[in-house]
Amino acid sequence: MFRSNRSMTPPGRGASRCFLFLVFFHLLPVPWYMAVAAGLAPASFLLMLGMAGLFNTDPDSLAFAAMFLGPTIVAGLVFVVLAIVLAAVIGKVRKPLLRTLILLAIAAACVGIALMPVFVTGGHSGGDQFSLLDFFRILEEFRVPRAVAASYFSGLSILLCFLLAVQNKPELFPAVSLRVWRHVALVTLILFVATIVWTNRIPLVVAPLAELGFSSQQYRLAMALMDRSGNRIGHDSREWLMRAAEQGHMQAVMELADNPKSAEDRLRWLNVAAEGGLAEAQYELYRLQLRSGDQREPAIVRKWLLASANGGHPLAHRHRFKRETHWRYVHLHGISRYSAGSRVRVVGEILQQNRNSPVGVVSEDGALALK
Repeated sequence: MFRSNRSMTPPGRGASRCFLFLVFFHLLPVPWYMAVAAGLAPASFLLMLGMAGLFNTDPDSLAFAAMFLGPTIVAGLVFVVLAIVLAAVIGKVRKPLLRTLILLAIAAACVGIALMPVFVTGGHSGGDQFSLLDFFRILEEFRVPRAVAASYFSGLSILLCFLLAVQNKPELFPAVSLRVWRHVALVTLILFVATIVWTNRIPLVVAPLAELGFSSQQYRLAMALMDRSGNRIGHDSREWLMRAAEQGHMQAVMELADNPKSAEDRLRWLNVAAEGGLAEAQYELYRLQLRSGDQREPAIVRKWLLASANGGHPLAHRHRFKRETHWRYVHLHGISRYSAGSRVRVVGEILQQNRNSPVGVVSEDGALALK
């Protein structure tokens, strides 16, 4: 029983540790280094840059994030040790008010240091000095809105005040089981990792599967590369589309047809997509035949129109109706001048000759002889 009491953390000690760690982590300068630049910055600033890199869809952002998160983790471990030691020393003070004043004095000293231009960034061409207030502007340059940064530090201030209250009057705040905190931390970690993986699914998941030969992932990777280049197809995206198309991925084939190197290249991929049953490609081939004015093979023209319409292409349905109307109606010039008996005889002959399909007989002045 005695051993158990000695191993317990004194009431309020945990709040003091958290308070000191957060103050150090957000205010004290930490060295960082990149290939072309280096400097001193708060660990919280490096954390924000690293997190922005983790949740950026640019594949190069992961390396960018690692360069900032590395020193952040090292600094965090150092600050944890420092906070534990200082909290143990401050905990020896018996008066709660005096402990609170000591913590406030440490925080004030750190704020005073951070408001001076002690943070440095520089490279081969020179360097600059900043204070804590300048980092709001710098974060905006790294796509972290000023409102987000201001909200974050406002929430941090509220949390620090709460921790001061807990360490000063721990009996007013019910203790939470360590098991509960472990479960909360585990769920948070799982959600955090899942979010990172989802945000970076292109380099972490799609690209490896594309390398293994999955045509659907090759197509997704090509489209992601096109999005990065402003929907322009480049060498890399075309290569992945080609690899997917060679495995029969019809959307990749159609993408190559929509972004051809030449007219012959477009016609080639359209034929591949049409033969593969893609209604959009079949309709495009039908339109190309019409625009070419080549009526030597009307059966092919009709073949692609009917195939596209049967595949559910809405424009093909409309053109099919018009074409079927044109194909099935026979215009008889001068039928209105025939006598009633002659008109019936001529119409009967036409019906006999076209008994396998519906036929309408229309005169040149628009009078419908038989409907």
